[in-house]
Amino acid sequence: MASEYSVNMQFKGEGATQAKATESLALVLLDFEAWIKSQSLNMTAGMANVSGVYQYRQNETRKLTGYESSQEFTVSQMNFTDYQLLMSQGPLFKPDGMQLAGVVASQADKALARTTLIEGAFKLAKQKAEAMAKAAGLCELSVLEMLENVQDHARPRMMQMAMSAESVHQTESKQTMDLELNVTWNAYNCD
Repeated sequence: MASEYSVNMQFKGEGATQAKATESLALVLLDFEAWIKSQSLNMTAGMANVSGVYQYRQNETRKLTGYESSQEFTVSQMNFTDYQLLMSQGPLFKPDGMQLAGVVASQADKALARTTLIEGAFKLAKQKAEAMAKAAGLCELSVLEMLENVQDHARPRMMQMAMSAESVHQTESKQTMDLELNVTWNAYNCD
């Protein structure tokens, strides 16, 4: 199944005042946001935060030394090619953190895979039931009950962020789907 990837990225800015820290963060984000837009990637911004940075010296009270502003972004709905591009280019914008947030198959792909799995499993079950009915001398095979259990799992590849394109992993994460199909058949004597 085709997968959709999402990545969380955190950025920080520092300054002597709250305004300078916020301005520093805005400058860090300018190129990143322009690049995201130029690649037509879907990005959601989290809440921005400004907090004090303190210095602690032995036997003294803490001292405010500046401010730090931070903001997290989620880049989502990426195919594998977009994901690879972000993982290779993202470090150039010097994020404070970058991690795979998730990998899932699209709903349309899941629905198609589910239908294909059920149809294939039913076809095999019917062939087996017909062979068993023929061996037992039975006819008029029909479905009495059919129960299905479908489970799907995303299995993201684990990786560490690195600063070179060669280190970006080249293996797609997998979205898998398992099906358990139980069919109860009804058959009658051939008379």
